[in-house]
Amino acid sequence: MAFQTIVTSFGSNGYKKYGRRFLETFIEHWPDTISLVVYHEEQPDFQHPRIEYRSLWDIEYVVPFLDKISQDDRAKGLIEKDGQKMYAYRFDAFKFSRKVFAIYDAVKKHQGILAWVDADVITHSPIPNDFLTSLLPNQCYVAYLGRPNKYSECGFMAFNTMHKSNTLFMEVYRNCYLRLGFYDLAEWHDSFIFDHVMRLIPVPAHNLSPNIHEESSHPFINSVLGNYMDHLKGPQAKTDGRSDDAELVLQKQQSYWQTKT
Repeated sequence: MAFQTIVTSFGSNGYKKYGRRFLETFIEHWPDTISLVVYHEEQPDFQHPRIEYRSLWDIEYVVPFLDKISQDDRAKGLIEKDGQKMYAYRFDAFKFSRKVFAIYDAVKKHQGILAWVDADVITHSPIPNDFLTSLLPNQCYVAYLGRPNKYSECGFMAFNTMHKSNTLFMEVYRNCYLRLGFYDLAEWHDSFIFDHVMRLIPVPAHNLSPNIHEESSHPFINSVLGNYMDHLKGPQAKTDGRSDDAELVLQKQQSYWQTKT
């Protein structure tokens, strides 16, 4: 059976705000057969035998790359508007490249199914042993959350690292940042990069949110993932500790969703 691993990443502030809860709910609800790899910027104090910590700074090209683009305010999302610099997350390559580098490094060291889960996700219900394999049917390479008329929601992605497309896909994915190809794109965040690579390298893929309603901006909780997890997107959800019930446009039966905010 293929090894199954979850990977995530966070900085010191992210760990304090939501990362620790991610870790606690992972241990509580994910099967013992699935391990967790965490790429950190500062060593967390939460320890468990199923969690492996790796320093993001130990990836040899990360610091030189970040040092290089940090000289360009645009690559940190600071865009000139009306004579002032305004923050626009769509151009924050300085932040979002770290996620892609963590995924690339994890994939290179793993054989089997590897799923990325954003660290502002909580797991609210027990996850079946075969959950990850069920997301990659019929020799699919990747499972993802597509959205109509918008870039994919990359809070969750699952990859079959033994698939023949894996090496090429991951090299192009990483190099969109590492070789500065992101400058040629309309947006520079990781979700836009992912969709760009999906267009360049067509791979067998499973869209986990094919019937997502256009009025919903939250495909994560409205897909099968919402049966087990909640993605706390945005500052209000992080403050409340769960997503707004109004964003759940598809009925869920789990007790977590029956308790209204």
